[in-house]
Amino acid sequence: MFVQVALVALAPPTDHASQRRISLLEDELRRAARNYETFQHGRDRLHETTNHLIDEQRGTERSGLDQASEIAHLQAEKDVQQRGASNAPATGADQQIGDLRAQVTQQNTELQDLDRRLDRDRNQVLERELDLAGSKIDILCTQISNQEREIDDLRDTLATSDHSLIRVRDALRASANALTAARSDDTDLTALRLEQATAEATQDHATRETAFLGSQHQGSPDRDERNQSEIIEIQDEGGDHGELQGTDQSEVEEIQDDGGDQYEYDEEEGSDEQGADKLPASDVESQALSANAFDHDQAPSSDSDGETRAALARSQ
Repeated sequence: MFVQVALVALAPPTDHASQRRISLLEDELRRAARNYETFQHGRDRLHETTNHLIDEQRGTERSGLDQASEIAHLQAEKDVQQRGASNAPATGADQQIGDLRAQVTQQNTELQDLDRRLDRDRNQVLERELDLAGSKIDILCTQISNQEREIDDLRDTLATSDHSLIRVRDALRASANALTAARSDDTDLTALRLEQATAEATQDHATRETAFLGSQHQGSPDRDERNQSEIIEIQDEGGDHGELQGTDQSEVEEIQDDGGDQYEYDEEEGSDEQGADKLPASDVESQALSANAFDHDQAPSSDSDGETRAALARSQ
């Protein structure tokens, strides 16, 4: 019964090691229950042995009573013989009576020895069985106490594990949220870089067209002044969009280097544009300002490109 109470008191485990330990404790409780049942069977056998010894003692007592009745019968016969002997001449009857008395005395002695031996054996068996039962009871009590302490320790461990699991889950949720935020920031940064690269490519294209326009009309001062004013207007309109926001300077320089390489490649293809390097210093400065003044929105860059193309058409 105490095994069932201990099994019901166990809380549902959340850890594999705790589950295994509880299973071991349950097995020990079952073994203790089996030992208790073995003790019960031993006690029943002890009762059976005691009852058997009591039956033997009663049989011995009955034998003693039978022998006592026989002794009484022999005593009666002896009295009869003595009375007959008193009336008859002395014969070998006295010798027979002496033998009978010796036989009766021997039987009494044997009966007394048998009683003492039965009492001694019965007491020894009882003492041995009682000692064995007491030792088994002590062992079972010790095992039950140890198992109860282990169950209490296991419950404390399970409670601590539950608290630790809650803290770990909270930490995992916080880490997942931080990772999601970091991924979102990386996605925004990638989109910003793409938009910046597009804006820089558009600006490089506008710069190349402006350089081409200046190289073809280098000998005409009037056209140069008109084109210069148009270029300044285009750059002023591009400058109204503001500087790039949140861009790292090293990334802008890398994009500008890529644009410069592309510009050099276009210069090699258009070998007839040899007058582009003779632009005035103001044109070079305006191109540098226009390269750093574009916003990461693509619509303003498209407007500036269209105005540049219109200026090129008017100059032609």
